[in-house]
Amino acid sequence: MKNNSSKAFSLIELSIVILVIGILIAGVTQSSILVKKYKLSAAQIITQSSPVTSIKDLALWLEPAMENSITSVTNGAAPQEGDLVSAWNDFNPQLITKINPAQATTAAQPTYKTNGIGNLPTLSFDGGDYLETALTAIPARYSTYTIFLVWQQNTSGTTQVIFHQRGADSCSADYAGTYLNTSGYINGWACGSGDTLASAYSVRKPYATIYRVDNTQTNNVTVYANGTKTGPTQKTGLSLGATATAIGYGNNNTYYFRGYISEVIVFTRALKDVEITDVRSYLAKKYGFGA
Repeated sequence: MKNNSSKAFSLIELSIVILVIGILIAGVTQSSILVKKYKLSAAQIITQSSPVTSIKDLALWLEPAMENSITSVTNGAAPQEGDLVSAWNDFNPQLITKINPAQATTAAQPTYKTNGIGNLPTLSFDGGDYLETALTAIPARYSTYTIFLVWQQNTSGTTQVIFHQRGADSCSADYAGTYLNTSGYINGWACGSGDTLASAYSVRKPYATIYRVDNTQTNNVTVYANGTKTGPTQKTGLSLGATATAIGYGNNNTYYFRGYISEVIVFTRALKDVEITDVRSYLAKKYGFGA
């Protein structure tokens, strides 16, 4: 009888332990969900109150945290983990006409991730994905602009374009944007002849990069990568064409990006140093790293 009672008691104890573990797991899961919701809510507040909204000449603003920022194939304006993305919607409050890069081809649609850079939502590009629109943030023949990008490369080895705008204008290729070369460097891209070498980068590390072109100055091109400044240096032939804006690949279906892209901000002028500092501070606060 004693042995049977001991066995019965042991089974009861085991049941209680299993119940407690289940409660703890449920609590941890619920806490994780609450933390994610808090992070997203905080990011939305930071975005809404950021200096980006008030700096003039904002032409394009793509970001992942605000409602209706991203359209998924399956869940529309409420994307879920792993959804394919059909459009990234411009959050620019300064312009009525929005520039919304999109993708109708399933095989080329990026994937929505809930826990990307800074534990915030992001778009994941697998080396064959891209978003594009015929609308352009920077008008044709413009030669002053500033481009901010938040990204993380997950696979290296090839030239990869994060963002570009292209057209047919006065210089070869007519590009403006940012790409990663095969030598492991971040480059600003201003037409085919205007490549600007920036600092080296590391795979699977988040970056905020800034590319500023100011043709009112002799030393007209400056690149920032997580606060490391290259330039200003002198480049020629920086007049820009304007026929398309693309996220995640280069011209003629080449140079596809492999990694996360979280934010794209474009101004149609060369921002002042103090304005660049303000936007860098916003990105650093939002994503939790030095911009």
